[in-house]
Amino acid sequence: QVVFVVGEPGIGKSRLLLELRQRLGDGAWHEGHCLSFGKATMFHPLADLVRRWLGIEEGDSEAATAAKLERGAGEIAPDLASATPYFRSLLSLDPGDEEVRAMSPAERRRGILEALQRLLARAAERQPQVLVVEDLHWIDGASEQFLATLVDSVPTVPAMLVFTYRPGYANPFGDRSYFTRIVPVPLSVADSSRMAAAVLATDSLPGEVQRLVAEKAEGNPFYVEELVKSLEEGGVLRRAHGRLELARPLTTADIPGTIQDVIAARIDRL
Repeated sequence: QVVFVVGEPGIGKSRLLLELRQRLGDGAWHEGHCLSFGKATMFHPLADLVRRWLGIEEGDSEAATAAKLERGAGEIAPDLASATPYFRSLLSLDPGDEEVRAMSPAERRRGILEALQRLLARAAERQPQVLVVEDLHWIDGASEQFLATLVDSVPTVPAMLVFTYRPGYANPFGDRSYFTRIVPVPLSVADSSRMAAAVLATDSLPGEVQRLVAEKAEGNPFYVEELVKSLEEGGVLRRAHGRLELARPLTTADIPGTIQDVIAARIDRL
């Protein structure tokens, strides 16, 4: 199966995946992330996927990285040993193989992509796999082409691919019978109020705060959470006699206008 989770920032795409992961357990869950500057970095989400999959840490030395690559690939399947030079190349290490080192960039890229397909196929022979790539709206062209090829092979592999992205990204994967598209909807006014109260560990919110959450957050869970935290941390809300109340009247300066403003305000307070 291939699942597309599409929604605005903060609507709950990553949280939905977290809930799924907690139900499935970690054993067969592998993820890679695209970054805002990733369009200029070839194969970044694929390299991130391999690092996370094989337990390679950010501060690992080249020798430690190579050792983890060889050990991790060998544990999945002995015949993946021949793919480790390509994994090393993907992670910007010397391939450690004269033949791979002498290849043209195009040939090496093909080898990397074939190695990644083999990695998924061999792992899926042991147990069904979930492969997640987040934020496709930031993906580079080479990784996107690889995922399009991988999507075509899904019916033959016991695996589920999950991709998240924001509206406006035109995914190149076409339409298949094994595709599912999920669009998380905004929270209702009642659910937004309940969530805000839970974040603040209170049974009820002042009426002004309830109205503010309904008007400004527009059902975006991340905005709901960060908005009420900013009010509490900024001293607008206080606890008195076991209840939450306004310490002073709300002003426009107390209310971040966007998710970016909420994060900026949090950083300022820190």
